Amino acid sequence: MKNVIILGSQWGDEGKGKIVDLFGEHFDFIARYQGGNNAGHTIFIGEKKFVLKLIPSGILRPGKQAVIGNGLVLDPVALLAEIDALESVGVDVRNNLFISNRAHVLFPFHKMMEKMSEGRPGRISIGTTSRGIGPCYEDKAGRRGVRIADLLDRAAFGPHYDSLVEEKNAIARLFNIHDDFDAAKARAEYEICAERLRPMVRDTAIL
Repeated sequence: MKNVIILGSQWGDEGKGKIVDLFGEHFDFIARYQGGNNAGHTIFIGEKKFVLKLIPSGILRPGKQAVIGNGLVLDPVALLAEIDALESVGVDVRNNLFISNRAHVLFPFHKMMEKMSEGRPGRISIGTTSRGIGPCYEDKAGRRGVRIADLLDRAAFGPHYDSLVEEKNAIARLFNIHDDFDAAKARAEYEICAERLRPMVRDTAIL
C-alpha cells in the first residue's frame, strides 16, 4: 500500500491544496486529516475555479474518494453549503465523500468564545479567522466536545448540546459578552444538517 502525506510546515498558504490536486490522480483516496473551514484551497479545472474550505480537493476528480478525517472540526452548515455549491456545477459529492463519525462539530458558541478570547481588554489578538476553530479544538482536547456520531444520535445530542451551551453562556456572562446566538434555533438547524450528512458518515478508519 502506497501513501503520501502532505504537511504544511509554515503558517498556511504554502500551496498544499495544489500539491494534493497534483498527486490526486495517482491515488484512490484523498483524505484531509485536520483543520476546519478556515482553510481555502483554490483549484482550477480548465477554466473553472473551485475554492474548497472543508472538502478534500480529490472530490473534483472523477472516480476518486474524498475523506474528511477525525482530526477535523466541522461546521455542518458550512460543509453543506460547500456541498451544495459543488453539486450545483455538476460535481458528484454525495457518492464520493466520506465523513468521519469521530470528527468534532463546530457550533456558533465556539465563534462566540473566540470573540471573547480575541476581544477582551488587554488581550493581544493573535489574528484568528474568527470561525471558532481554536475553541472547538479546546473542547475536543477537554473531552467535552460533540462528535459527528453524537450529533447523529438524537437522544444523546440534546442533553450534551444543552450542557455545552450552559457552560459557554456562563463564560460569556463572566466576560460581559453580548451575542445574538440563539441556542434553540442553532440546535434545530444542526439536527436538520445531521440528517443530510448521515448518508456520508462512516468509521473512516475502517474505510
